[in-house]
Amino acid sequence: MIPQLLTSIFQDLSLGIKTTNHPYRYACLASISESKPTQRMVVAREINENTITIYTDSRTKKVSNFIQNPNASLLFFNYEQMKQIQLKGLISVDKKNDPNLWNSFPDKSKKDYTTHLAPGSRIDNPNKVTYQKEHIYFCKLHFTFTAIDYLEIKKPQHIRANFNIKNNDWEGNYLIP
Repeated sequence: MIPQLLTSIFQDLSLGIKTTNHPYRYACLASISESKPTQRMVVAREINENTITIYTDSRTKKVSNFIQNPNASLLFFNYEQMKQIQLKGLISVDKKNDPNLWNSFPDKSKKDYTTHLAPGSRIDNPNKVTYQKEHIYFCKLHFTFTAIDYLEIKKPQHIRANFNIKNNDWEGNYLIP
């Protein structure tokens, strides 16, 4: 039953990441900043085996956090099914420019990576954000996970399991919820 659950988790993540407005398209990404945990919501863009790709502005605090400490956790929650998937692993920052990917973005999405000021900068008026075309601050975060903690809240019995990669294979166990 454990191998079937692991297969189901990967199928759910893959479907969620590929489906607009699916609960698993969005996740809470945790990092360490100045020895303290910090979290933010992100959009999961791709999944390939045990690596999830996230897009971000290269000037964000999370990018510098991951350059200093690549340890990360992603938390997915499907409220409708009451399933939680927590992934633990490492982030690598990829600042390589991919013109084909960039050109595939709609203009409204490109704005997220071309503000004059870096994300988190103070501004006087949110309606006066300015954009430029000279510099593109788009980058990818590749999150490679080696541990999964799964929780399904249901009656009469909750289900919890964890999985870890050992010798290039996933090993899993059920846990008390």
